Amino acid sequence: MTQAPGDDRHGAGPEPAAGDHEDAYSLFQRGHELMRGRHHAQATIVLERAARLDDRNDAALLLMAEMNLERRNYDAAIATLTQVVGRSPTEANRRQLDVAYDLKKKAQTGTGARLVIEDLRLTRMFASAHRQYATERLGQVRVRNDTNDDYKNLRLSFFIKDYMDFPVAREIPELKAKTSVEVPLHATFNKKVLDIDEDTRVLAVVTLATADARDSSQEVTQSLTLYGKNAILWSNSDMVGSFVTPRDDTLRNFVRDAVNRYAPPPQAALNRPLALAATVYNTLSVYGVRYQVDPNSPYARIGADQVDYVQFPRETLRLKSGDCDDLSVLLAAAYENLGIDTALIDVPGHLFLMFRTGLKEEDRDFVSVQDQLLVVRNGEIWIPVESTMIAASFSEAWAEGARRYREAAAANQLKVMPLRNAWEKFPPAALAPATFSIEVPAAERGGRLVERDVRALLARRLEREVLLYRQMVTANPRNTDARLQIGTIYARSGITDVALREFETILEHDPRHAAAVNNRGNVYYGRGDFERALDAYRYAEELDPVDGGIRLNSALAYYKLGKLAEAQTKYREATQLQQELANQYRGFAKLLVH
Repeated sequence: MTQAPGDDRHGAGPEPAAGDHEDAYSLFQRGHELMRGRHHAQATIVLERAARLDDRNDAALLLMAEMNLERRNYDAAIATLTQVVGRSPTEANRRQLDVAYDLKKKAQTGTGARLVIEDLRLTRMFASAHRQYATERLGQVRVRNDTNDDYKNLRLSFFIKDYMDFPVAREIPELKAKTSVEVPLHATFNKKVLDIDEDTRVLAVVTLATADARDSSQEVTQSLTLYGKNAILWSNSDMVGSFVTPRDDTLRNFVRDAVNRYAPPPQAALNRPLALAATVYNTLSVYGVRYQVDPNSPYARIGADQVDYVQFPRETLRLKSGDCDDLSVLLAAAYENLGIDTALIDVPGHLFLMFRTGLKEEDRDFVSVQDQLLVVRNGEIWIPVESTMIAASFSEAWAEGARRYREAAAANQLKVMPLRNAWEKFPPAALAPATFSIEVPAAERGGRLVERDVRALLARRLEREVLLYRQMVTANPRNTDARLQIGTIYARSGITDVALREFETILEHDPRHAAAVNNRGNVYYGRGDFERALDAYRYAEELDPVDGGIRLNSALAYYKLGKLAEAQTKYREATQLQQELANQYRGFAKLLVH
């Protein structure tokens, strides 16, 4: 059965009237349905119309020829195939014509086969899904025994030249007289199938061999389209699993290099999958990957039964652009390479993704106290990400992904496609080694964006810890103790700009607040500005002359400035005021005497 711009749905309806949407694609589909429903006359009219509308595509004519061969209308089939060969003299088309002549000759001489292969039906075949066809049927054929004898040990094989190294055979142990059997077909494709960039016409050959000398082998052929490695059918959305290739060398090298250069060190304050996901996203943004709508087949306009085309992650990296499905596949592969579970999210006209944090629902506050930013799936927290916002920050993409998820979920228009499930049927394609490599952007470009976004994520994470103190400050803006706790929490997590703002606010209300001055010095110390830190510590000492901790901070600042004598003096003063400091900073004391 010929298949090109059509689908494999069964059933038939009334013939479309003139003036309806008569594009070649829809007419081909209608003719296909009519043929399957055995409405041959109507099918012929519709397919002839499709052939006239698109005279560069042979699919409608080939389907007409196939229908006439099944009906043993050999002259009509030969006439149609002669027309096809005249327009497209390919090997597959010539062989089809030879088969038609051979069948006509056998019918005229009475030497037709005693065993008949008929009703060959093949689904659309996709190079990206080639592994599936070894276990999942790609079609079926009927074998009919017209004789009065039983046949045993029949062998039916399927083969496509160039893209299979050997035929895939199936045994038929016994075929009773005057009966028939439907046999499923399978194929084991070789690696050449992933070299198919464009949709390619191929010739499928089904052969029936028998050990009985009364009959020679029977053969039937069918020309069909083998869709290129980037083709996908969204009605079978699990096919996307073939495109998510986390072990591809090109992708793996880019992702690991990005993480090694820019990822923050593991810390309890920030969920590790979240930190890694943000690092990769922002590195891709700095590298220059951008969203670009596919003008030929935008995801929003693709029907479930229409063929779409998706880039492999390495291709999107090389091109630095892709539409929503290309970018979602790239991010999913990158996250999966780091061991982060992902799922693609299909909403009307759009595709994005989410990833698993590994946190239980009851621990959601360790990511964010804003529930609207989180997805709870199977009792765990997932984070949605809008892939088309790749030019923006990860935090912005997270917020937009959460908004899209909420809207689609509320409208009951949400389909979640976990990659683990998709891979069960469509494992990642085993691509040949790439002939190019991708370099991660320089540190001065990538580091700044990653660092800024990590600070934003930390701030969102710390909202939980400071929530009580925020409520206290809201109730009493002059509650300096609560504000001091807020600043200290942010300072310990490295969010020094927020911490410094809190300390400055305290000092606006109480310029002689020693703890705020001391903590402001700690912020400067953490930034490596030891002179400003020392100025703050000196003033804090004046405000609270009995606090040994402030004098110890001064000792540390003097040491960093290379002023050993002053550091020794401040250390002695600190331990005299608070003797327990001598045990806590015993190692520092050793540095001061050497």
